[in-house]
Amino acid sequence: MVLRRLHSVWFAALLLCPGCALAEGDAAVYANSDIALDKLKRSSLNKSGKNLFAAKSWGGAMRRRPQPKDAAVAVPQIAAPVVPVAPAMPFSYMGKMFDEESGKLVLYLAKGDVPYSVKVGDLIDGTYRVEGVTEAELTFIYLPLNTKQTLIIGDSNL
Repeated sequence: MVLRRLHSVWFAALLLCPGCALAEGDAAVYANSDIALDKLKRSSLNKSGKNLFAAKSWGGAMRRRPQPKDAAVAVPQIAAPVVPVAPAMPFSYMGKMFDEESGKLVLYLAKGDVPYSVKVGDLIDGTYRVEGVTEAELTFIYLPLNTKQTLIIGDSNL
């Protein structure tokens, strides 16, 4: 029974495949089987004869960008060069003290959690140099760009 069912399925596949050929005598064997072969034939789904998988364009014709009338006159815009700017002052003022031994003013600064004690002329982290101090502000030079920056320290007696 299983063998007969396998043969019937194979024969039905051959009927659906018009390019496949049967061996001699196979048609007579399977024609007498209990399968309704006329029900296995597939009708054509494409009755119109058109190619169902042809490429379609849904957007219409592509539009071209209008060209200037005189292409030689059109000059591309050149962006201005970017001028580097020093970063915001990373230090905060904590206080100051006059050192009697050296005779210089010592300034106490903080950069985040890191404290610094500096004097005029000192180099901080290789990028800032303490340039000068007045009663109201502390002046730094940002060395990579050689620009001047100030830190307000308030009005106090030196």
